[in-house]
Amino acid sequence: MTAANRKPWLTASEQIDHLKSRGVHLSLMSYNDARVYLEKNSNYFRLRAYRLGFPKVEEGSRKGEYANLDFKMLVDLSIVDMLLRYEMLPLTLAARFSRRTVSFV
Repeated sequence: MTAANRKPWLTASEQIDHLKSRGVHLSLMSYNDARVYLEKNSNYFRLRAYRLGFPKVEEGSRKGEYANLDFKMLVDLSIVDMLLRYEMLPLTLAARFSRRTVSFV
């Protein structure tokens, strides 16, 4: 990627403002709590990816923005995803190593 194509790093406040410009609300979590969450967890790109599964407004002044999507919902999805990955990791490692042992016998 060339220097001309690089996007500037956004602060946590700028990240929230960007999400808000796309229709993500802060009704269930305060602006300050959201800022602290992003500063502490640094998973803005993962949160952005979760929003893609939500419907967008198709007409009117909010066309293209996400319909009824709150930042807290994205945080909750992130937590569920993390817990699921932590539960699945031992299972996938066990399956991988048991397959490897069987193939050498």
